[in-house]
Amino acid sequence: MNISQKFTSLSLISLFLIAIFTPLIGSVIQEDKTISYTEKRKLAQLPQRPANRKMLENYSQEFERYFNDQFGMREFFLKSFSRVKMFIGDSEISGSGNKVPTKNTVEGKEGWFFLNRVWDGDPISDYRNISLYSEVDLLRATLLFAARNQWLKEQGIRYLLFFAPNKHTIYSEYMPDYIVKQGSISSMDQLYDALSRLTSVEFVDLRETLFAGKEKAHLYWKDQKEKAALYYKTDSHWNGAGADLAQYEIAKRIEKMFPGLITPAKRPLHDFIMSSFTGDISLIMGQDDNAAYGPTIFTGKCSKTTREEFRERYHTTSCETGKLNSLIFHDSFYPALKPFFADYFKTTTFLWESMSQRAVLEQLKKRKIDLVIEERAERFLPFTPRIVSERYDSFWALHFPLWKKILFSVDAKQAANDLRQVTSHNVQLTQDTTDNSLVLQATTNDPIMYIDTIPFEKGKLYVLHVELESPENSQLQVFPSNQDPSTPFPDKKYSATYKTRKGSNVFYIPLFSGNMGNRLRFDPGEKSGLYRLRKFEIRELDPSSFKEVK
Repeated sequence: MNISQKFTSLSLISLFLIAIFTPLIGSVIQEDKTISYTEKRKLAQLPQRPANRKMLENYSQEFERYFNDQFGMREFFLKSFSRVKMFIGDSEISGSGNKVPTKNTVEGKEGWFFLNRVWDGDPISDYRNISLYSEVDLLRATLLFAARNQWLKEQGIRYLLFFAPNKHTIYSEYMPDYIVKQGSISSMDQLYDALSRLTSVEFVDLRETLFAGKEKAHLYWKDQKEKAALYYKTDSHWNGAGADLAQYEIAKRIEKMFPGLITPAKRPLHDFIMSSFTGDISLIMGQDDNAAYGPTIFTGKCSKTTREEFRERYHTTSCETGKLNSLIFHDSFYPALKPFFADYFKTTTFLWESMSQRAVLEQLKKRKIDLVIEERAERFLPFTPRIVSERYDSFWALHFPLWKKILFSVDAKQAANDLRQVTSHNVQLTQDTTDNSLVLQATTNDPIMYIDTIPFEKGKLYVLHVELESPENSQLQVFPSNQDPSTPFPDKKYSATYKTRKGSNVFYIPLFSGNMGNRLRFDPGEKSGLYRLRKFEIRELDPSSFKEVK
C-alpha cells in the first residue's frame, strides 16, 4: 500500500471515528435541553436513579428516550437532514418555485406557509372541519373540564380556559384553493357550545377579536405596514400584535371574574420592537434564512423578568402592584403572552405542560393561587383532558344520584354464592348479613375480582361508585375491557390506580372509554387481609343532569 492509499485510509478511518464519537462527546459536555425549537416539543430528561423495583423496570426505556433526545449535536443533525432533503429534491416544488416538504408544510398564497404536521395536532384537518368530536368524546371532554373547574373551586381557585386559534383559522384567505372546507362547524365550535350550555366553565373565544384585529395590525408594524399581520408568515404562531389583542381580551374576562383586582391594558405601540427569528415552519423546510418577522414584546413593565427567562419552560414572575396570584399551564403559543401577564399579577407561575392536579397541588405548597389559566392551541382539538388516576369525587358525587339508570351493582349474597356474577383470585368471598356487605379475605398481596356480565354499551359513559374498607394503606386498580377483541385484557395501559387508606374509602371512578367491553377487573388492594366492599355500583351518565347543577 503506497503512501497515498495509507493517507486515504487513515483519513476515512479518522472521519468515521469523528462522526461516531462527536455526538457521544457532545452528549457528555453539553447541557441537557428542555425543549427542541426545531421540533417544538418537550425533550426527555435524565430519569431519577431507580429506588425500587418498579422504577428499575422502567429505567432502561426512560434512559433510552433521554439519550435519543439529548445526544450531542442533535439539533444540528435535524436541521441538516431537512436541508439535505431539500437539496436532493425530496420535497414538493410549489407554484412559486419553492421547495416545500409535502408532509409537514403547506404553501399558501402571497408567501404564507402553514403547518401540516399530522402528529402535531393536524391543523389542516381542523381547518377543513373534519377533525371533530364524536358525540361521546364531546360529552367526555365537557364533563372533565367541568369536573376540573369544580375541583379548583374547592381549592379556592378560579379557572379560565382558552384555545389559541390556528393561523389557518384567522388567515384562511391565504390558504391554497385546493384545500377545501367540508362543513361549517369546527371542533372549537363544538366544545365552546357544549361548555356554555352544560357547564359554568369560564372560557375565552379569541377568534372574533383576532378577525376584527386584522384591520388594526398595521398599527404595530411601524415602517413595515405593507407586511402587517397578526401571525408570522413562516411560523405557526401569532406575533406580538396578535398576542397583544389576545391578552387584552383574556384580561377583560379575568377582570369580570375578579372585579377591581386587575386592570386590562394594551401595551403602548412604541414598546413593540420589530424583530426576526427562524420560525418553526422555516425550520421544517430547512431554511434558516426564511425568517419570521414581526412586532414583538420581549419584557414586562412591572416584572423584572428578562427575555431569556420568559423563554424558560418553568418560571415565576413577580409584580409588586399585582393583587392576585396566578398559575398558567400552556404550550408554545403562550411565551408571546408572558410579558403581558407578568404585569397583571402579584406572582405568575408559567408551566409549559398539560394541566394536572399534581402540578396544582405542588404549586399550592409554595403559595396561594387565585387563578389557574389553561391554554391549548386549537390544533390539538378535539382535545380531552387526561385525568388518569385524578380524583374528582365531589363532582361525580353531586351528579351520581341524578343518574337513574343503574347499569350494574354487586349483590353481596349472589357474589358470595354464584360464580356467574363475580370470580376471584387469591380472595375468599363471603356475605356479611348484618350490613349486606361483601367480605373479601385476601390470602396474598394480589387480590383480584373479575366481573364478566356488565352490559356496557358502545358510545356510553359510566361512573363506578365504590365504598371499600381496607385493612392497610394501599391502592386499588380498575381494568376495563375493550369491545375490540384484539385489545388484551387486562391491560395496564387502560387501567386506573387510586390510593386507599386504612379504613373507609369512597371512590367515583369514570369509565369513559366509550368502547367498554363487558368485563371488568377490580383489585381492591395490594396487601393481604380483610377487605369489605359496601358498594360497587355502575350508573350510566345522563347529560341532562348537568343543567340542573350548572
